[in-house]
Amino acid sequence: MNTTTNTTLTVFYNDKYVLDKGVETRTKARPIARMITEGEVSGVTLKSPQSVTREQLLQIHDARYLDELWGKDPQFLASILASTGGVLAALDQALIDGASGTLSSGLHHAKPGHEHGLCYINGLALVALEAINKHGLCNVCILDLDAHCGGGTFALVGNNPKVRIVDVSVDSFDSWKSSESRANPSQSSEPAGRNTAEP
Repeated sequence: MNTTTNTTLTVFYNDKYVLDKGVETRTKARPIARMITEGEVSGVTLKSPQSVTREQLLQIHDARYLDELWGKDPQFLASILASTGGVLAALDQALIDGASGTLSSGLHHAKPGHEHGLCYINGLALVALEAINKHGLCNVCILDLDAHCGGGTFALVGNNPKVRIVDVSVDSFDSWKSSESRANPSQSSEPAGRNTAEP
């Protein structure tokens, strides 16, 4: 697949990402977006993504679990669907420009049939499968540098031979183990300290 080098990095965001209440992870995207729009971050432009669809989510989550999600508060549902849509949009854009990003959050603990660790949709597993199934990639690497391991990501795509997982953490929450050399959970020897933010 051909990509071009773009001097401007496209980062996906819209105000639906943000919930004005709750954990810091769901509120921090707005001030970062404001810094970008006000020119404090050069070479970056914001673009609004389409929200992920239920059909796309059926690749990774059970229909019964999705029914539960669709029954939640509409603003909350809109937030997690928009944020996950940003991950998919960033994949598509990266394959055009060579790089892209999103101000999404809460992407790696959710399991097939339930939320976990305040993550409701597993965006990392979904984007890996979209890279394989939609774009035909055959060697996808997930580099997860969150404070906690993404056990949901491993549960969903850890056995896929086209996916490599490198998971570096400082906390044992949601840890996982694999005998496969292409999957590597690693916990830093540095102390984790007090991490109260959502993964």
